[in-house]
Amino acid sequence: MSKGGMQTIGCEVTSCQYNSQGSECSLNSIQVRPSMHNQSEQQNESLCGSYSHKSGESW
Repeated sequence: MSKGGMQTIGCEVTSCQYNSQGSECSLNSIQVRPSMHNQSEQQNESLCGSYSHKSGESW
């Protein structure tokens, strides 16, 4: 998939099926969501909501 002339999305999450070559996301866009790991604190951290675990890999 060519993204010539467009911004790229840097990503080092190699367990994601959209990770390309260990340093880039192959999606054209991503959804960013607030982190929900601690409901008592302000939501000042974010996660990639487009993440999808690679099939065949263990957690």
